[in-house]
Amino acid sequence: MKISEIGEFGLIERLKDVLRSGIIGDDTAPVQLGGSLLLLTCDVLLQDRHFKLNYPPSAIGWKAISVNVSDVVANGGMPFYALVSLVLPDMEVKYIEEVYFGIKRACEFYGCEVVGGNVSKGEKLCIDVFMIGKADRFVGRKGSKVGDGVFVSGTLGDSKAGLELLLMDKKS
Repeated sequence: MKISEIGEFGLIERLKDVLRSGIIGDDTAPVQLGGSLLLLTCDVLLQDRHFKLNYPPSAIGWKAISVNVSDVVANGGMPFYALVSLVLPDMEVKYIEEVYFGIKRACEFYGCEVVGGNVSKGEKLCIDVFMIGKADRFVGRKGSKVGDGVFVSGTLGDSKAGLELLLMDKKS
């Protein structure tokens, strides 16, 4: 059986069974530590899957932080700390610095901070962000019920529209 046959959520269910974990299933994991409820999340951006190298590097950095902040906020929390891990091909240092300027600006905007990470060599650029947030209570996807409010910020479809504009600009 291939992943394409069972899909992302089918794979998650199978991995939950392997780990025998009741927590896995939301994009954010609630973990009680002392008197605090921490929200843990991670997302990976992979070259040629989630972005192209000809996209503005600072926009890629901004996106790497934003997708994690979105997960934390969607589950009732506020973002605090991030670890950024990179897999890097042999590329211009300036490009990675520009990615990090985007990361820095996003962190300043959202009120969080990068406190570490890891770097490794690879064939394609890969940016993985692990984020820690804090919440008074966890609002997971399983806790929603008919009649609950759904709130969004910005305009639905902006991310897709932005991608289309970037792709259109590169074709002309």
